Parts: sequence; C-alpha cells; structure tokens
Amino acid sequence: MAQNKQTGAGNSPPPNPKGGTAGASQTGNTPTASELVQTSWATSVDAQTAQQFTGLTGIRQARTNQLQRQVTSLTKAYGASDARTVAAQASLNTQQTFGTRLGMASATTSTAAPTAPANGWVVYGRVFHADSTAAPQLTVFLADECRAWLQKYAFAFTDQTGYFTLTYAPPAQHGEKKPHHAAERESEKAVEKTPEPVNAYLEVSNAACKLMYMDAAPMSIAVGAVVNRDIVLSAEVPLGTPPCEPGAAPRVPPAKK
Repeated sequence: MAQNKQTGAGNSPPPNPKGGTAGASQTGNTPTASELVQTSWATSVDAQTAQQFTGLTGIRQARTNQLQRQVTSLTKAYGASDARTVAAQASLNTQQTFGTRLGMASATTSTAAPTAPANGWVVYGRVFHADSTAAPQLTVFLADECRAWLQKYAFAFTDQTGYFTLTYAPPAQHGEKKPHHAAERESEKAVEKTPEPVNAYLEVSNAACKLMYMDAAPMSIAVGAVVNRDIVLSAEVPLGTPPCEPGAAPRVPPAKK
C-alpha cells in the first residue's frame, strides 16, 4: 500500500482572500498570531510578513525564558502560593500560550505551497492538538459519504511539525498505443474529458486506528487544485474507530535471538 511523502517544495503563497497581499506595508491589516491560527490568513501572507512572525517567535521565547527564571526565583524565595509568584506564573502561562500560537503561525506562513502533479491535485497543511502544539505521526486520508477510506488516494503522515501533503496523481495507462503524429495527439486531446472533482471528507486517525478528526461536510477537489487545510484537533478525542489500514500501527519484526 502506497503512502504519500512529505514535501516542502512549491509555489508562492496565493493572493490574500480579502484582496491584495498581507505585507509589511499593510500593518493595519496584518493579523495577530491567534488570528492566523484561526483563519486562512496564514496561507496568504508574503515572505516579509512571515519573516516578521519568525522574529517575533524568538523574542517571545526569550521573554518566556526570563519569566521562567523569575518564577523559579520567586518560588524559592517566597513559595508557590505567594501573590508575586502567582502573578509571575500567570504571566508565564500567557507568554507560553501566545508563543505556541505564534510558533504555529510562523511555521504555517514559512511553508511554501506544494505543486500539484499533472492531472492530479494536492491537499496540504498542518494538524495541531487542542493546546496548539504540533500533532506528529498521525494519518491523514480521504473518506467517502459512508466515512469509508478512499484507498485509491492513499494517505499521508504528519511530520514532527504536524505538516502533511496528501498528493494524488492518476496512474499511468499501460498497454495503450500512443499516437505518433501531432495531428493524432491533438485529436486525442480534443476527446479527452476533464476528470470530475473529487468530493470527499478529510479525516485524521492515530496509530491505533482511532479517529481524531472528521470533516462535517465534504470538500470538492478539482484537477490541478492545491488545497490548504490546517486542522486543530478537539480536546475530546478520539471520536471513534475508522477502518484500520490508514492509521494502523506498523508491524514490528520479531526480535533476533
């Protein structure tokens, strides 16, 4: 059974869905990290804005480290229940939450969209846990209206950053006589039909075959489409058990004696 491979190569981000591009010259329209996580802005910002988010991530991390040292010092001096320690811990929690979301935004904005194969398509994005951390080693696949895995489109694994690419290219036709003359090739192209869009549900399962996410409605994927999907898992997972193959744990060979 084939599986999709992760890839980072691709094209420039698509235009801003609200018109134009979200760059440094549009500071009034530049979203916060939380907005990027919750909307499709992350796939439409330009390289300069993405670099700014990367820089902010480093600044937030430095601030988090400073607060961690402060909490440790206050706890040692006054105890964990002291008002000063509690206030510092609250500030640390806020910085950590925002830093995690900022890291998500930075990772998403710095990832170029992959290229769809000829006569095929690609669905890519990242999967996050409910606490905004990356969700690695999960299986992303498409299902039909009966929630059954569409095996012809294979599946993809999320990497350590939660990134995945689910790519489909139609299989090559074997045994068919190819036209040799230009006129014959043009005539063949004229009678070719454009493949129908794929209507399917995107789903995510773990290595134990437990369903972690499922679309509420099907999405339509046309030939040539490059679809971005960022998924935030619910805290109340798993949802159920899908057919085992997409997320089945790999078989471990017996230990050598």
